Amino acid sequence: MTAGSFLFLRNYEKRDKTKTRFRTFTNKIDTKEFKTKLESLLESDKIFLDIDCSEEMIAGRLGLTYHQLSELINIEYQFNFPTLLNLYKIKEAKRILIEKPELNVATVGKLSGFGSRSAFYLEFKKQCGVNPNQFRKSSSHHTKDKS
Repeated sequence: MTAGSFLFLRNYEKRDKTKTRFRTFTNKIDTKEFKTKLESLLESDKIFLDIDCSEEMIAGRLGLTYHQLSELINIEYQFNFPTLLNLYKIKEAKRILIEKPELNVATVGKLSGFGSRSAFYLEFKKQCGVNPNQFRKSSSHHTKDKS
């Protein structure tokens, strides 16, 4: 009995851990339909601007469980919920930076859904490669050139 247990554990540890896990929560729903609904909440309703926006809240609005939404995002977008929200927040911030040059950058961060100036700067630099002020300056040159 002991030798059998040892062999089982040894084989279990050698298992290929690179294989992805099976879809467990999303195989019961129409992922395309819910992806479309999720994108509508993010693009049209701009739900990410709500201070109380959370994965649980969005799951409830979609009629999904937290786990179904989490898996849907992981499978369809290849990243997690906070990353998805931050993509939309930075997209909104870029729009505001260009359309409202009179606003200071901290205000733009708040208006685009970030809780702090530092979180906004870090995420903006991560996604865009430049800080919000640099983005605004380079965008204003492009806008003037097109006029």
